[in-house]
Amino acid sequence: MQCIRPFLTPEELLRVLRVARERRIRDWCMILMAYWHGLRMSEVCALKLADIRDGSLSVQRRQGSLKTVQPLYRDSHEPLLDEVTALQEWLKQRPNVRSGTLFISRNGGALDKAQFFKNFQAAAKAAGFPAAKSNPGILRYSLASHLVARNVDRALIAKALGHRSINSTFKYITGRRAEKADSSAVVMQETRLKILRLIVRHAPIDAGAIARHLQLRRANLSIHLNVLASAKLIQLQKKGTRISYSANPKNVSRLAKSLI
Repeated sequence: MQCIRPFLTPEELLRVLRVARERRIRDWCMILMAYWHGLRMSEVCALKLADIRDGSLSVQRRQGSLKTVQPLYRDSHEPLLDEVTALQEWLKQRPNVRSGTLFISRNGGALDKAQFFKNFQAAAKAAGFPAAKSNPGILRYSLASHLVARNVDRALIAKALGHRSINSTFKYITGRRAEKADSSAVVMQETRLKILRLIVRHAPIDAGAIARHLQLRRANLSIHLNVLASAKLIQLQKKGTRISYSANPKNVSRLAKSLI
């Protein structure tokens, strides 16, 4: 049987980021950058101030992976996911020492893998995660899983993770599409159930219309749509630049029967 590595759901990611930000801005920034760029512990700890230039991050990846240049991510809807803001806030607090290392301790020394692991583990514990989800290595798997849930092409996932060969990406994505959430558990969340009902009644419907009708923030709506799609209760249609959602009739019918 294929062993599927654990990953954080979008909601769990926000939870650990929130805890980390409350603890230290530096920890929030490190976890967020590790997630957005699919960085290993050694890679995030090795980042230099000079690696940040013109709104991009240059990373010399380890273990035979590529050197990549990726944009720093903005998120106007969910501040916890806004990498540019996190980085700006950390640089304001960063001790003014003669070190080119991006992430340093209070005494000016470079933060090592052991300390990053310890900090993530503490944030994960405070967020209520089990031991299996308390290793910062889970952030790379989480990024891959979230991209799979959005139907991102495998080649682009490989690029996001810095893999030289797409074969290296398979261990991150194999089985992810089959690993769907239990549909009955998914709709136990009230907002998610409202979204599903709206889609069933008004499909095809785009995200903007859903957000306006239910008065939801787009970032939060995106999380719920990803969960519903992962459970195969809704499906996405593209027509030009327009993306709309409709219900998966077979699975919704099966869900309705199970709840009666």
